[in-house]
Amino acid sequence: MKPFLGLLKKDGMILQFWYMIWFVLSVGGMIIAFFFSKKYDEPLVTLPIIFFLFFFHLYLMPLMMMSMLRIEGKTQMWLHNPQSSYQLLFSKLCVVVGYQMISQLLVNLYFLLLYKWYFNEQIEQLFNFKFHFKHLLLLNGFTLATALYFTLWVIFLWTVYHSLSKYPALKHLRWLVIVLIIGAYHFLGYLFQKFGFNDYIFGLWRAEIYSNKAYENGMGLDAAMTPLGIPASFIFYYVILSIILFLVAGKLLDRKVEV
Repeated sequence: MKPFLGLLKKDGMILQFWYMIWFVLSVGGMIIAFFFSKKYDEPLVTLPIIFFLFFFHLYLMPLMMMSMLRIEGKTQMWLHNPQSSYQLLFSKLCVVVGYQMISQLLVNLYFLLLYKWYFNEQIEQLFNFKFHFKHLLLLNGFTLATALYFTLWVIFLWTVYHSLSKYPALKHLRWLVIVLIIGAYHFLGYLFQKFGFNDYIFGLWRAEIYSNKAYENGMGLDAAMTPLGIPASFIFYYVILSIILFLVAGKLLDRKVEV
């Protein structure tokens, strides 16, 4: 356990500098947005920075992982680590997930504080919609899960790319192989969609979140909320695919080969 904790600490230190820059920029953006909202007496001016930060968190974790792997490839420190490839990769996953959760928590606190004491009336009047905490939980869960999925693809493609360096004939064609893998995956997805396999598989088991509901406000804006279901089979598919990506990446990671 102690060696793994040491690995976590080392990986955390790799990202610490760049993560602090991101943290400061995020806080700075929030403060600036709040300043302008007070200056022009328009609370909803703060919404764009909130939307941007939530959206960017879909890519924050993959970008952090790419940065860590790039640094590892330059320093070659991982070549001399006695721990298994799976532990090396899992440690990095734990670090980026932890950093991502802290960053998401910051944005959530900013939004909740503003919503409770600043712009809740404006949002409810504009959209005729009352915010519930479960909406935030769903949004954060989706954001974290999607970012983790993208991150596992980053790990998988990185290990494929560097494992191909052992083969002289493919060493200069590694980027082409990566492009072909991504293209083949999306082509298979297209075929599944074309022949209806996606609709069948993802429609096997759905959990409904919302019931039929309609909203209308005095500004002529209206909205209808139709039943929205989470396809459990869809989630199961991506969980299994994510596990496979991680297992294959660990298998491909040969610490005796320089990257």
